[in-house]
Amino acid sequence: MFGVVWKEDGGSFVTRLGARTLAPLPGPRVSLWVHGGPWALSPDGSEVAFGGTRAIRIVDLARMRLVGDVANSAEWVEAVAWPDPNRILLAKGMNWETGVELVVVDPTERRVVFRRSLAGSLQDYERTREGLALVLGPRAGIGPARLVLFSADGGIRVARLERVPAGFESEQLARGAAVDHFRTPGVAVDEEANRAFVAFAGDEVAEVDLATMGVVYHQVHPASSILGRLRSWLDPIAEAKGASDGSLRRALWLGSGRLVVSGWDDQAFFDRDGRQQQTSSPAGVHLVDTRSWKMTTLHAEAGSAVRADDILLAFGSRWDSEGGGFQGVGLSGFDLRGRKLFHLFDQDPIADVQVVGSHAFAAVDDS
Repeated sequence: MFGVVWKEDGGSFVTRLGARTLAPLPGPRVSLWVHGGPWALSPDGSEVAFGGTRAIRIVDLARMRLVGDVANSAEWVEAVAWPDPNRILLAKGMNWETGVELVVVDPTERRVVFRRSLAGSLQDYERTREGLALVLGPRAGIGPARLVLFSADGGIRVARLERVPAGFESEQLARGAAVDHFRTPGVAVDEEANRAFVAFAGDEVAEVDLATMGVVYHQVHPASSILGRLRSWLDPIAEAKGASDGSLRRALWLGSGRLVVSGWDDQAFFDRDGRQQQTSSPAGVHLVDTRSWKMTTLHAEAGSAVRADDILLAFGSRWDSEGGGFQGVGLSGFDLRGRKLFHLFDQDPIADVQVVGSHAFAAVDDS
């Protein structure tokens, strides 16, 4: 299999890796230099495009050689899609101060053929058959999100999600203290039914008809907003600086009417001594039936989910500033109907899981 060996000194490269050991195998390598953020395979799987600083790098995997670089004005690319042999799509904009830029590249001629700037901040994205589905928040502050469909021909269609909060703002409190508030929704796409789902903290999921860009909101379960309670904690006392207060949600489409919603919440508060503290807590991994809009909690203490064929892997960790460490829940496997199959790694805090073929590689968060 192919993979990337990352090096902090700029010596990263792509090469063949051992399927079980991930060790580089003998043979040719292609340097990535400053490239190697998000990536996308060509439609036939013979080439790969890596994001990077002000350029993308295209590598021929069959011959393991550099095809070339395509310069673009984006300081850093956050999303790459290759839906058409002659078109690569790029999006940047996680930094809300610079706005969102959408770019279409011709990989054969290695040139930019379309560029469009949008106000806003990139919150999440999902690849589609036609290109990219992007969730944008305001460029400044927290406000209604937008779902943007970006296609290989440069087409851009927008649905405004009035009830989905997104974005970032820093609140100045007494004596120079500040709290950073954020709301980060997640998107999943059902290609067969041509619809997208946007998940956010609360008791609703937004459904967008991708043909008409019409929006419907579905209530999935009764819940009070934890974020509303957090704000009241911070209002009476403002003696510290640098807390983070907000929510992040991610969505994963399983097919057959099933949607997985996961994420975490940052909670800021002051202890009895007036010192600012913060916790990052998993919001759980939940299975939503989009036919009945009933929700089943698969794992209340996990915050992330990854699909591996017919198995859903749930994991995550909890962190608090008072304890100064991570508390994990190991790795649990479920079938796609929500039945628990196994549990591994005891209570280890798992930071990430990458699925490659018939194996999943789990990274333990011991930082």
